[in-house]
Amino acid sequence: MPTEEKIKNSNSGGRKRKISDRITNSFLQLSHSLSNLSFDTLQSFTTSTNDSTTATTSRLHRLFEVGFKRKKIDKFNNNHYSSTKCNKPSNITMKIEKGDQWPLPKSKSLFLPEFPIKADIFEGNFVFLSSLGSGAFGEVMKVYHIDDAQRTFALKIQEKRKILSLKNERQIKKEVRIQSSLSYHPFIANIFYTWQSKMRLYTLMECVERGDLFTEWDKQNGFSEELIKIYAIEVGLALDFLHQRKIIHRDIKLENIAIDCNGNLRLVDFGMCRILNNDGVAKTICGTLQYMAPEIAFGREYNESVDWFSLGVMLSIMYTSQYPFPVANIKNHNDLTFHGYSSPTACSKEFQLLIDNLLVINPEERINTFRSFKLQSFFNGINVNEIYQGRIKPITLWKQNVQKEDTSTSKTIEKNIGNYFEEFDLLSEEINTTDKTASSEELDNDGTFLSTNSYETKNYVFSI
Repeated sequence: MPTEEKIKNSNSGGRKRKISDRITNSFLQLSHSLSNLSFDTLQSFTTSTNDSTTATTSRLHRLFEVGFKRKKIDKFNNNHYSSTKCNKPSNITMKIEKGDQWPLPKSKSLFLPEFPIKADIFEGNFVFLSSLGSGAFGEVMKVYHIDDAQRTFALKIQEKRKILSLKNERQIKKEVRIQSSLSYHPFIANIFYTWQSKMRLYTLMECVERGDLFTEWDKQNGFSEELIKIYAIEVGLALDFLHQRKIIHRDIKLENIAIDCNGNLRLVDFGMCRILNNDGVAKTICGTLQYMAPEIAFGREYNESVDWFSLGVMLSIMYTSQYPFPVANIKNHNDLTFHGYSSPTACSKEFQLLIDNLLVINPEERINTFRSFKLQSFFNGINVNEIYQGRIKPITLWKQNVQKEDTSTSKTIEKNIGNYFEEFDLLSEEINTTDKTASSEELDNDGTFLSTNSYETKNYVFSI
């Protein structure tokens, strides 16, 4: 019996060892399989992520295809750019770094994705001709590409240091994001490309060389009704294009409209724009005081109708050289009054009726669509399609060889290059750059930048 028990115990021990060995082998095989699976999965995920990142970055880099080829150029010793004509491109910044490692410095990552880091073109690809205007954050230069001297562009160059010091990065990004999303429209200034270097932001835009509408209007001592008809339709078409995309401009005025070589208009400066939420209204008090709609000034909710009111103010100024409402000595929106309005005189009844319908205090009764706008009797005989297709050249209606003797328009209407901010609602995309404790000297700009004007831009922000 003892011998039989030993044999049984021996057999039992052998079976246990075999089971243990099988479990161990199975565990090792499972571990090996999991290891291979983890490696394959990680490799697949990394490859997929890299492919997605590359594709996304490529799309972001091309806001608009301009077909430029990147070329190697020599580096120059000077570290600044000149506003005067030069034969070679200035070395504004060093070449865009190829070895950027993630995470990126805050000064770069803050401006992504609107301003890519590794772009297909860079500032060294351009020859700088002259300055088109300067502003709070930099300068706009007239340039041409080294491969095509016949085509000129406007290159907006903005200093990151100045933008970040005023915490205006969101404002700058929003303006570029909105304007680049508008694709092509004949009466909106187009953005072709954006990028950034270590110190600056670059925006390559359409070059509109004849300056802003205010300057030409002032030089002409006002416009004729025939010219106003064309300009009213052009701005109306641009507004309709914005409003169909739920975008309100909120700063329509003579100074924010540029003129091309044929005298046609381009809407510029989208710093005050707002994409409406699902409720279709905004509450922010902003704009230019002399052009501000009553519902904005009174702090009420508003929609696209505010742009049509501002257009009415602008058209009235074009002909009468006076603001339609009293604006003398106003300092903020609380000073605005909309009493004492009188229809423009010494003009046609049709023009008078148009202005009256645009400047209605109640936005529900105001012209607020392009359809109702173009049906006004003032535009009888105007072919909207011909204007849209550029077949009409407004420059033929300009007064030729103007010798300005009467300066009354300059005394009555001064160039208004300021904007007004009071408060921001929480749903707004804008950021409030107003420091309630700051002095007026510290609040001399709000970040908007006129891309084509040949004067120094100062945008005033008032803190209430």
